[in-house]
Amino acid sequence: RDADGTITAIAGSIRDVTERKRAEEALRESEEKFRSLIENTNDIIYTLDLTGRITNVSPQISRYGYKPEEIITNNLVSLIIEEDLPAVLADCETTISTGQPTATVFRIRDKAGAIHWLEDNSRAVFDTSGNVIGMSGILRDITDRKRIEDALRESEEKFRSIVETSPNLI
Repeated sequence: RDADGTITAIAGSIRDVTERKRAEEALRESEEKFRSLIENTNDIIYTLDLTGRITNVSPQISRYGYKPEEIITNNLVSLIIEEDLPAVLADCETTISTGQPTATVFRIRDKAGAIHWLEDNSRAVFDTSGNVIGMSGILRDITDRKRIEDALRESEEKFRSIVETSPNLI
């Protein structure tokens, strides 16, 4: 400003933010790819904290009658059939205590009460210091496979029974 207070010049600085903008765009593209993978898989992808509380779940949970927002903050064990809990809890403890991934097969009850078989592949989630802070996993519905296995086992048992009671048939 001059003596009369009139602006006579402007001072400023210019900072090149090209790299930051490129990084932001790369992050946005990466997040979009990740979101697309999550939303287009048939499997349920989830994360748990150390207490077993669900902290994130993919939209595929809706196949079991639940909305993701209904499930988040619930404990995973609330969905699992009671007889399967010991194996699930043991595998969770192994993952948390060792940091090693586990695979577990168990049953859940959907919102309508129907039972589904799931295969869980989970691994530990670590913080920047290397401490386990939770678990993440993928749940795959294997109900059809279990039904086929049960039908095959039943068929084999019937055949074995026939052969054992009538050895002269062969």
